[in-house]
Amino acid sequence: SVATTMNNLAAVYEALGHHQKALELYERSLHILRNALGPEHPSVATTMNNLAAVYEALGHYQKALELYEHSLHISRNALGPEHLSVATTMNNLAAVYEASGHYQKALELYEHAHHIVSRSLGYAHPDVARILNNLAGIYIKIGRTDEARTNYQKALTIMETVFGKKNKYSKIVRESLSDLEHKSNRQAEQGASADAKKMRR
Repeated sequence: SVATTMNNLAAVYEALGHHQKALELYERSLHILRNALGPEHPSVATTMNNLAAVYEALGHYQKALELYEHSLHISRNALGPEHLSVATTMNNLAAVYEASGHYQKALELYEHAHHIVSRSLGYAHPDVARILNNLAGIYIKIGRTDEARTNYQKALTIMETVFGKKNKYSKIVRESLSDLEHKSNRQAEQGASADAKKMRR
């Protein structure tokens, strides 16, 4: 269909960094789909997701949030609350909340997405590992280091089992875990130093 072609073309422009052109095409596609299929169709939600991602890339977080929230509402009603498309939108929405500094809201959405994806695909699926990686990032930001470490370790085990140790996703998670360990070690050393100073007083 024309809308599908527009979506595909918009994705190419987005990948090339031509965000304004991608926005125009996604907007036109959204208009066509709403008229042809109705405002509550899953295809409308998918295009909203795509459009939101471009706004997110441009730093227009409020607009991205509005579109992701609307997409989530449509997906839940049309497909059910446990559908994978719902989890995908939750994951995307959580990333915007995280970027906006709303860590608690992001955490809730990542955890809910993890619950849906784990039940649907099993605990050893790469999509589960990606959400675990995202969860770990939030845990670091709110100071829950042990939970961050556990999530990175789980994600790394899944990625290495599915893709091997040299895969780019495995490397990303391994590096994140390594950074966390180095940071924790430095903090431990600083804490020991501070304790020593207190004792000398």
